Amino acid sequence: MIKPGAFDAETQRYVRAIALRFVRNDSDADDIAQDALLCAHRHAANFRGDCQYSTWLYRVTCRAALMHLRRHRRYRRELPMAEAERGAERPLAQTVASPAATPALAAECDELLAHAMAATSRMGAKYREVFELRYVAGFTETEIAATLHLPLATVKTRAFRARRAAERCASEHLAR
Repeated sequence: MIKPGAFDAETQRYVRAIALRFVRNDSDADDIAQDALLCAHRHAANFRGDCQYSTWLYRVTCRAALMHLRRHRRYRRELPMAEAERGAERPLAQTVASPAATPALAAECDELLAHAMAATSRMGAKYREVFELRYVAGFTETEIAATLHLPLATVKTRAFRARRAAERCASEHLAR
């Protein structure tokens, strides 16, 4: 039985088991369990007794696990494109300059890149600038926001709109 304020081995196993259900990774579960136990210790005075202590501890652990997952989802999304998962897009400049590219493929990539840049230029300099940094140079959205002194949400919006315009332009070009 788990007792309020007691952080014995049984309580630690209980919290770790809950965390393991969320992440299915031993090292992450250990981190989450440590965060949850620390949070439970800090906020032990907030336990009102309306429910069982184990229920309250379960909820604290769930919140710690969800925060962990949210943090790591953000970091995965922020990986530079060159380091992204296999099969994901590479920066256009790397695709064009790839040594495996045949001259015909390189010419086609150059042409598509020129059309994409033209499409983003028609949207305005602010979109072209973000498009070049994100998809040509391979910077992360956070790096772009710091470089251009813009809010991260603004950079994400501009990158999305510029990419969508470039995709429309490329699909029109390929349809010809």
